[in-house]
Amino acid sequence: MTEFATYPSLRGQVAFVSGGATGLGAEFVAQLAAQGVQVGFVDIQDDAGRDGAPRIVVQPYYALGDAAEQAVDHTLRDYYGDDGYTDEIVARAATDAGTVRENVEAFTEAGCDELIFFPCDPDPEQVDLLADALR
Repeated sequence: MTEFATYPSLRGQVAFVSGGATGLGAEFVAQLAAQGVQVGFVDIQDDAGRDGAPRIVVQPYYALGDAAEQAVDHTLRDYYGDDGYTDEIVARAATDAGTVRENVEAFTEAGCDELIFFPCDPDPEQVDLLADALR
């Protein structure tokens, strides 16, 4: 068994890996998750998807709990700035269990391959709140 270093400073952080479905990217995802990092990833491969079609990946933003709306507003406005679309991006983020379930339903109806909820709040409890919302 191979031993890997442990980095306590990573616990609770959020990471996004491009190309995380296979190979080295998948190993990055696995190792970051093992360190306690909330990991989101996408991957586009020429031979993946439905009958040779490109994969469709949907990545809705979310924050749940008492300060959900404030976390979404702060995170997305900080990231996008005032580009003219920020109000709509903030308004579409899931901030309650019902909206999370609506995202899953819409994802299924649209025939998407992957749905990756991207947290706007770095609190590790967000993973538990998302799991509860999906039950």
